[in-house]
Amino acid sequence: MSIKAKKVSKILLVGSLPPPYNGQSAAFSPIVGSFAPGEAFLVNITKYRSFIGNTLWTMLGTLYYFAFYRFDTVYFTSSRSMLGFVKDIPLLLLGRWLKKRMVNHLHGANFKSFYDNSGLLKPLIGYCYRKVDTSIVLFEEMRKEFSDFPSMKVRVIGNCYEKLFDLQDDSALLKQSRVSPLTDLITPGKFPAPLGQNPAPGLCRGVDTDLITPGKFPAPLGQNPAPGLCRGVVYLSGLMKSKGILEFLDACEVVLQHRRDVTFTIAGLPCSDNFLGKRAIAELFFRKYGSLKKQFPDHIQYVGEITGQAKVEMLYGSDIFVLPTWHPSEAFPISILEAMRSGNAIVSTAHNFLPSLVKPENGILVNPHSISEIAEAIETLLRDPVRLQTIQQHNTAFAHKEYNQEKYVNAVRSVCQ
Repeated sequence: MSIKAKKVSKILLVGSLPPPYNGQSAAFSPIVGSFAPGEAFLVNITKYRSFIGNTLWTMLGTLYYFAFYRFDTVYFTSSRSMLGFVKDIPLLLLGRWLKKRMVNHLHGANFKSFYDNSGLLKPLIGYCYRKVDTSIVLFEEMRKEFSDFPSMKVRVIGNCYEKLFDLQDDSALLKQSRVSPLTDLITPGKFPAPLGQNPAPGLCRGVDTDLITPGKFPAPLGQNPAPGLCRGVVYLSGLMKSKGILEFLDACEVVLQHRRDVTFTIAGLPCSDNFLGKRAIAELFFRKYGSLKKQFPDHIQYVGEITGQAKVEMLYGSDIFVLPTWHPSEAFPISILEAMRSGNAIVSTAHNFLPSLVKPENGILVNPHSISEIAEAIETLLRDPVRLQTIQQHNTAFAHKEYNQEKYVNAVRSVCQ
């Protein structure tokens, strides 16, 4: 007895939805949201907290949809690790054998290095990807990531910021958020959310609310800080060693030794990378942070993980965004786009493809690991309010024009059609 297909659809979407919130899940979410119910099928590769659970779910979910549903196209986000590739094998093989149109979206900077160094798996990876129709990359320079697959079409589409950053009047938001304390974002009895749970919409999860002093954070856009007011400098990313969080803390100390017209805000949760585990980086972070808090209690704050409207308000309420990353696969951080859209000057590193994103009109790039250069870049912008305001205004308009969500979704869906 044959089993009839349950439904006819055009596309299968395979990728990561938050939580956890990272660049890949943030970029995949608006694509999923652009399809009406019934237009697409979805395999969320981060449905569970454990790697084993997600691997089994992804492989079984892939087999299920290929067995019982009809679709013409598969849109997926490629893995760039041995273990990640294992869960992609059923998807890539079935897509090849059943002649589906395969569209791959690469969100990291290291597919070629992964492929070149994959050892015994290299022939299998090559076999799978030679039948991928199209790969989407983030920059022109990233075309070389698929230079081993000459028959593959490669399209360039940059990332986008969250649509929530557009859902208010910019002038009113700038006027209000840059003079309002962040304590407005904290609801008694709801902050912080228990660790491991998603915060409620518009709430942040973390610690150290006592460091948010009403009337001191931050100064209005384009104005020199008045007495008792501070410029806002923010770090928003996972607290990973390779994202430069430890260098950022050291740079905070250097800047605060020289001036007190600045407040540093850190948002994000400890995360493991190839260099330090989650527990180890948490211990190092809180040791350094605790020391800075004792020295400069009114000038540094840690708010944990922050999402939704609270994140929007925090970024609109800051002046300089710092991400001193040297993460091996760093490519096109969405946090930088969000910071640009909300009127921040950018301080980041000349690492991987970041020089293609952060030009002199967007901010300042420094060498990875250089604490002195990070501190000097921050101080350079603080010393020159005209330059700072010019960059802020440029970034707001530039991000809105180039990296809005509608433009991004339309571009990706045009490739999938």
